[in-house]
Amino acid sequence: MIIVLAVLSYDKARGMMETFTMEFPERFGFNLKFVSQLFCAFITPEYSMPSIVVKDITKLMRLVNSASKIFRFSSIVFQSGIRMDLLISYTFARITDDMIDDKSLHIEEKKPKLKLFIQFLDELFAGRKSDYDVKKKPYIPKINWPLYQSQFTDVQMSCCRAFSRIAFYLPRKPFYELLEGYKWDVERRLIRNEKDLMEYCNYVAGSSGAISIFTFMYRSDNGMNDIVEKYDNIVEKSQQLARDLQLVNIARDIIYDSVTVGRTYIPTSFLDDEETELKVLCDKKDARSLGENKIRKYSSRLIQLYYKYQPETLDLFKWLPHDVRGGVIAFYYIYLGHIAAFRSSSTYPTKASVSKWKKYAILLKSIYITTFKNIQYTV
Repeated sequence: MIIVLAVLSYDKARGMMETFTMEFPERFGFNLKFVSQLFCAFITPEYSMPSIVVKDITKLMRLVNSASKIFRFSSIVFQSGIRMDLLISYTFARITDDMIDDKSLHIEEKKPKLKLFIQFLDELFAGRKSDYDVKKKPYIPKINWPLYQSQFTDVQMSCCRAFSRIAFYLPRKPFYELLEGYKWDVERRLIRNEKDLMEYCNYVAGSSGAISIFTFMYRSDNGMNDIVEKYDNIVEKSQQLARDLQLVNIARDIIYDSVTVGRTYIPTSFLDDEETELKVLCDKKDARSLGENKIRKYSSRLIQLYYKYQPETLDLFKWLPHDVRGGVIAFYYIYLGHIAAFRSSSTYPTKASVSKWKKYAILLKSIYITTFKNIQYTV
């Protein structure tokens, strides 16, 4: 009974600190400051804390539950602090991506919206000395909230507020790269060759890899001062891994991208008849009319490109903190499961998915088998 109550008390206090970062700024550690903060968090009633914090996170959870099964599934193995901060970072990418894909907005309406998000980042990261300069303690950034309140939706505002509470330990560069990638979509910029494709993937996906690494390091009790200077290789490898997985995503969603937003991310140099096929994919939004064989051909070429770059990134797992390694490996192999899903389908799926039981099998294998094969280089 004593052990159970002690664990519950610790969980309550830890949950309070991870949710209300501004009020409880001390990171996990075996020192008097952290222990004192832990005690304060335990005796502080939840109802006395700012309710807007919990309301914002609740809205983001609802968004993710309906938007990404892979993220929702693979994130369950992370401790609560990591899971919550990844949720906030992911939803920022999601709301900006949804804004770009919003059919109700004309392309000329999307440009000022995108500029407004860039202005928000300018205010959020004001005072940073470099692209990867991060802070150890939370602080309240000076943000013109009334301006964004009048322009953003309710969910967008919740995401921006939640993001502002954790941005102190995150670098600015990946977020600007993310929005730079969206400029390609707003401007309807075509991807001409492999170089263009890898640049685009690095913007829209590689940025998320870098953001995740900083979250892992901060919440896993690793020194923030060492992340770039000593472990810059980890940041680079995480960007590459996420960038390469975007190739799988593009290969999976050839039909979906064409039908829903009239876009294709297949390099035009890969197409047999560039002019005709671009009209079919983008203007007519009818990728299936190209025929199963042609779609599979382009999909296979994208997958071959993924395997070309894969050897450069897999050693990342060996360097991850042990308490996040299993979750990252599970996310990686669940994503790769899509390759088998659309290759084994009799007709090329609009948006291939991995079955729930297959995800469970991958998750268990990642945690209890694969993780221990990648343990010798723990940070």
